[in-house]
Amino acid sequence: MSAAYLVAARRTAVAPRGGAFKTVEVDELGAAPIRAVLADTGIAPEGIDAVIFGNALYGGGIPPRFNER
Repeated sequence: MSAAYLVAARRTAVAPRGGAFKTVEVDELGAAPIRAVLADTGIAPEGIDAVIFGNALYGGGIPPRFNER
């Protein structure tokens, strides 16, 4: 990759562990903001080389762990 571009950003809603998203898999939760960015920018999924997710709530946390059942 020779260049990187930040074209848009979105976030998911926040809910406590075992709360509103307890039945939602982490990849499903992450897909929602990706779909929103694609819709807003008109970028085709084939035109994306990489997506970077961050976790701003739990220092050093691993997002899939917060979706344990």
